[in-house]
Amino acid sequence: MEEYIDVDYKNILLQIKKLDSHLQYAACTKFLDLVRPHFCKYNISDNRLFYRVRAHLEGKGKYFFTNISELTYRSDFFNIIKFGRCNCPYESIFYCSDSSLLSLMEVSEMYRKESRKDVLYHTLSIWKSNGPLNIAAIFEANSPFNCNQRLEGITLKCLELIDQFGNYNKKEQLKELHSIIGQEFISPFSFDNNIYHFSSAVAGYLLNERTGRSEKIDGLVYPTCIGYDNIQNIGLNYAFDPTIVGFEKKIEFIGAYRSKMEKKENTYYETERIKFKKANRYTGEIRW
Repeated sequence: MEEYIDVDYKNILLQIKKLDSHLQYAACTKFLDLVRPHFCKYNISDNRLFYRVRAHLEGKGKYFFTNISELTYRSDFFNIIKFGRCNCPYESIFYCSDSSLLSLMEVSEMYRKESRKDVLYHTLSIWKSNGPLNIAAIFEANSPFNCNQRLEGITLKCLELIDQFGNYNKKEQLKELHSIIGQEFISPFSFDNNIYHFSSAVAGYLLNERTGRSEKIDGLVYPTCIGYDNIQNIGLNYAFDPTIVGFEKKIEFIGAYRSKMEKKENTYYETERIKFKKANRYTGEIRW
């Protein structure tokens, strides 16, 4: 955080949340531009796998996604009219997880909240990193009894790094701000357009090019918002700049399969799996 900013930022954030919804994102963005908080960054090596899941809402088992464009980040920009956890309207982000199971559970949870129905069919796409990725960490905000242990380890290292800052006199304020940001990222799933303003502003602050920034941020890592101990440690979520996703780019499509999930005695089981045969690198066509 810039030394010349000497304000009660917690009160400012509370004031921002009281603004009309259409003003909150702009206010959050300006707040971050002024305060310029330090974020902990680290590199992910190549050959890391990431997963995305799309639900088949018709649920009859006859439909297949036939192009990679249906499985990657959204390109229908003018139809993106709501805030997401890491994107504002008209903005696309490559959302994914490092766990296929976590990705499946989150998509199923979102669909159940929206439609109050279970999804029978899902298509999972698999993506691989082709080189190192520069990642910004969103701190683990939960208690030690309800958190992701890997992200907790990253958070502790980041806190130790902040403690080592030389003459910086706002270390505790910076830690507290990161705690607030962490809480924003684990807010429950919602289709209300009046939330996610702060978390999407943070994502934009990190992923968009900034004058004076020494290195480009490829993505950010954050925990699942499904707040159960047995789910928290399954994996972590990522939001990547979509310009690094695609054939011969930093994150590349390598496979997909469609699953049928059935519920038996309050537990879901995969009862059918159909793998893709190949994908055309030029047209994106997928053959099953």
